[in-house]
Amino acid sequence: MVDVARRAGVSPKTVSNVVNGYAHVSEGTRERVVAAMAELNYRANLSARNLKSGRTGVVALAVPWLSNPYFADLAGHVIRAAEAESVTVLIDETRSEPERERRLLDGTGSHLLDGVIISPQALTADDLAQLRGREPMVLLGERIFDGGVDHVAADNEAAAQELTEHLIATGRRRVATIGFSGTRLTGTPQLRRAGVQHAVEQAGLAWDEQLHLAVEGFQRRDGAEAMRALLALPERPDAVVCFNDVVALGALKALAEARVDVPGEIAVAGFDNIEGSDYAVPSLTTVDWDNAQLAEIAIELLLDRIHSRRPLRAREIVVRHRVVSRESTGG
Repeated sequence: MVDVARRAGVSPKTVSNVVNGYAHVSEGTRERVVAAMAELNYRANLSARNLKSGRTGVVALAVPWLSNPYFADLAGHVIRAAEAESVTVLIDETRSEPERERRLLDGTGSHLLDGVIISPQALTADDLAQLRGREPMVLLGERIFDGGVDHVAADNEAAAQELTEHLIATGRRRVATIGFSGTRLTGTPQLRRAGVQHAVEQAGLAWDEQLHLAVEGFQRRDGAEAMRALLALPERPDAVVCFNDVVALGALKALAEARVDVPGEIAVAGFDNIEGSDYAVPSLTTVDWDNAQLAEIAIELLLDRIHSRRPLRAREIVVRHRVVSRESTGG
C-alpha cells in the first residue's frame, strides 16, 4: 500500500479509502490510485483487513433445494443485491433437513461468515431460541417463529385467497388443491391451504376434503400423481390450485395425457412464477413474488445487523405479490 501511495503521489490512508470504496475521494485521485494499483499489480490483503475489522465480507444463503427454479432465481437476486454492497455470498442447500439447518446457523460463529440468510423448512421455535443472538441472521419465508429475528416474508395466505377468488370469478365451483403437507403445523403449504379455504367458504361454496391432496414432495411427478388421483374421483374438480409451479407443470402433464381440456374442463394455477410457467402449454396462471425486492431487503437487514454497534429490535417485512393470469385459467 505504501508503494501504491508513493506511485500515485498520495498518502497510504487515501489508498486505503480507495480500496475500501469510501465516497470522499475525488475522481482524479481515485483514478491515479487505481492506475498505480494496476501498474504494481497490487491486491488488497483480505486476511489482514479481516483481522482488523473482524469481518470477512462473506455471508451465506441457505435454501432447501437449488433444483427448484424458484430458489435458484432467489439465489441469483441475493447474489446481485450483495454484489452491490461488495459482499460475497456462499450458497448452501439444506434439503429441508433439520440437522443441516441447525448446523449452518450454529456454525456462523466461525471466521468464515459474517451472517446467514436462510429459508427454514425444518427449524422449530426451540431451535431458533437456542441459536438466536449467536450471529446475525435473516429468515425468509413464513411467520413460524415469535419474533426475535429479522424476517422477510411473503403473504402466502392473502396470495392464495386472491388466486382462488380469481378462479371463482371465472365460474369455478369445485376448487381442489395439491400440495398440502400434514407433517408440519405451520409453513407455506398450510398458509396457502388456509387462503384457498377462506376464499371458497367466503364465496358460499362447499369445502370438500377429498379434493385437497397432500404430496410427498414438490416435484413434477408429485403433481402428476396427485392430478391423476383427482381425475379418478366420481366428481372431478373444475379448478386446481397447486402449491408451486413445478407441481402445477406435473398436473398439466397428467391432464394432457388424459385429454382433459385446460381450462375448459379444469383450470390450473400455481405459485412462484418460475421461468417455465409462461412457456407451458397452456401457459400457467400463477402468483408472482417480487424476489428482487425480497433479496434487497434481506441483504439490507443483514448488513444493518452486522455493522450495528447497538442492539436492534427484530424487524418483519412483507414483500409484494401479484396474480398473473394466463391461459390455464382462461386469462
